[in-house]
Amino acid sequence: MPRHVQLWHYTCDHAHAAIGAVGTLHTIGVARYIWLTDLAEPDRDALGLTMRLVTCDRTAHRYRVMGDPIVYRYSDVRLGDFTATERDGLEGEPGALLRHWWIAPGPVPVLYDPIPARAARRIR
Repeated sequence: MPRHVQLWHYTCDHAHAAIGAVGTLHTIGVARYIWLTDLAEPDRDALGLTMRLVTCDRTAHRYRVMGDPIVYRYSDVRLGDFTATERDGLEGEPGALLRHWWIAPGPVPVLYDPIPARAARRIR
């Protein structure tokens, strides 16, 4: 899908160490997609990265998506690619803003782009 919007990937400390400063994101384990967003500053609730189920801070590091990987708006594929149970779990979180969710089947080239200090203070 062609896009004209900058996309970002947020991740935790241990994933950041594995990706490095310049890397390529791939799906891992049972994950079918890489999750991306058009939000340049992370919002835990909007992105569903609330730390209620996963204890690591998945908004600690920001990567800028480079090039033109294959991406889809979550809202465009949610009915065909996700079960009702998956959708309920993802979309049922308070504050979730689906319009900012993008997914990619991978791979996705990225460049580390640290979160500005003022934005980092707001999400902590």
